[in-house]
Amino acid sequence: MNRRHTVLFLNHTALLGGGAETVLLQIVANLDRQQFRPIVALPCGTLMEALRDQADTLVEEVPFIGLTRTFNPLKLGRYGWHLLRCTWSLIRVIRRHAPDVVYANSYYSCILGILAGRLLRRPVLWHVHDIYPPNVFSRTAVPLLGRFCARMVAISAAVRANLLSYGVPAHKIRLVHNGVDTAAYACVGAATGERVRQELGIGEGRPVVGTIGQPVPRKRLEDLVQAAALVRERFPEAVFVVVGHPISVGGMRYEQKVKKLLDDMGLREHFVFTGFRPDIPEVLSAFDLFVLASEEEPFGLVIIEAMAAAKPVIATRVGGIPEIVEDTLSQPPPPGEGQWGLLVPPRRPAALAEAIMALLEDRERAQAMGRRGKQVVEERFSVSAQVRSIESVLLDTLRSETR
Repeated sequence: MNRRHTVLFLNHTALLGGGAETVLLQIVANLDRQQFRPIVALPCGTLMEALRDQADTLVEEVPFIGLTRTFNPLKLGRYGWHLLRCTWSLIRVIRRHAPDVVYANSYYSCILGILAGRLLRRPVLWHVHDIYPPNVFSRTAVPLLGRFCARMVAISAAVRANLLSYGVPAHKIRLVHNGVDTAAYACVGAATGERVRQELGIGEGRPVVGTIGQPVPRKRLEDLVQAAALVRERFPEAVFVVVGHPISVGGMRYEQKVKKLLDDMGLREHFVFTGFRPDIPEVLSAFDLFVLASEEEPFGLVIIEAMAAAKPVIATRVGGIPEIVEDTLSQPPPPGEGQWGLLVPPRRPAALAEAIMALLEDRERAQAMGRRGKQVVEERFSVSAQVRSIESVLLDTLRSETR
């Protein structure tokens, strides 16, 4: 019988709520335990607690540190000391468990993974969840990480193209779209949606437009606010639900900025901010339609979650989103296939408002789009297909290191 391969997963954040953290939970939960033994190293927090609830999963607490951009000698010295401490902590974990592969689930964890993993001759696989802007920092760091990683998983063709633009060798990159556990949505129905609406204080019969994600500037919540002002003129009872909580000081400031804009425009009573919600299938059941107004989106995990909940999707035509929601406005679907979403240009609140109103006015069309979207997720974006692909990349990484 072949021995199990030990995989050490790394994540630099401790909190639930981000797409990368959701993906990590899904991979670890569904990894074939006959072939792989997962260990996860991360800081203490709610994500660690969720991982500890999974069967046959070992969790190690390890401090992580992000990058600093300063030329102050004192700050650089303090940062170097903290980086050394974090790296040494990870080295001890690697020595204790002797993993076959170090699997970095984030940019910062990849840096520590390379420092510790390569020192102990362990291959490093980087799961890339972001599109990196063309600045001096990215032009330096991304090629270096690509050089020392054995393999990289890109969550979309847009992410893959971004990596290639920095000179990362194509043979190292594997495209694996995110997936969703459709079984979690099977027992959620209209009654659940009504219960969630009551919990949020939303009156019966009011149209509900929802969005999910960490409140950060690239999500362009201000565009949704501007669109809501236009939607209110035709649908004065419409309610906009924002699900997600900030996990950084910058995110907190941005959320306050959006709330101030709502106050200035007299729209506060039309918006509900729920903060973090662990029950995404239940929350989605309360929406009539789902909107994502991002100006950049590497993939859009929340989009396939909304589709799994049979909700029509309105999103911006950026990043990896067109790989999920095909641009059927300009290219009609083949006979027998229905449209499951609408794409609009980013930073165009008027176009966003028109798409929202079009679906609120035609509920039959919206429901048909939701049903078609659910079918597309089951066919193309299942979590089982995602994890089997990740397992294939892991085995490929191991083979490449033994050649």
